[in-house]
Amino acid sequence: ALDAMSLNYVDVDDRIGDFKTQLLSGGPGGQGWDLIISAKEARENVSGEYYVYINDALNAGSSIIIEEWNIDDIEFGKIGFILGRCGVEVQKDWFQEPIEKQLLFPINGEHPVHHIPNEGISLTNPTGIWTFGDLGDFLELSPGSDAKLLWGARSAVKDSYATAVVCVDGRVIIQTYGSHSYGADRIVKMWINYIYNTLLARYQYLAALGQLQP
Repeated sequence: ALDAMSLNYVDVDDRIGDFKTQLLSGGPGGQGWDLIISAKEARENVSGEYYVYINDALNAGSSIIIEEWNIDDIEFGKIGFILGRCGVEVQKDWFQEPIEKQLLFPINGEHPVHHIPNEGISLTNPTGIWTFGDLGDFLELSPGSDAKLLWGARSAVKDSYATAVVCVDGRVIIQTYGSHSYGADRIVKMWINYIYNTLLARYQYLAALGQLQP
């Protein structure tokens, strides 16, 4: 997705120590990262202190995309800071459903993340790569939350069973399903929309502070 957008980026791959170093670096020239992506396919590695560093970066103005599909096991840990700011809670674990019940549906479907720059994205092509066991987690809105739920596993439910949410004035997206669970032809387009819209929110945030450089 990043390459398709011709963006410059730092990729630490699965080197968790390098990820920590980059998070603590304050970004190029100490000016802050425009966007931090923590995309986690394995269930270990990114947890605990890493979510403190990610939350600190959010405080400093960075946009954040988190793919974390083991939140039910760590929701009372450091990631709780980010969930609280986002205005969502873990509803329950998404565990061992047949592939025909792994379809994801837009919740409301009006948010720009569903439309810009790619229209018509449908996550109804599960790959079956995780046929058994843990598929992710379901989120629900906290009382009084202004977060926007993006994708859900129940077509008629609009306030829970969510697997992706956008919050903090568009600067945060949390995805609770594994990207590999859906075909690349659609999921890459979805990630392009994630990246585009969180970067836009970052620049709008900087502009509001009078800090956006030409």
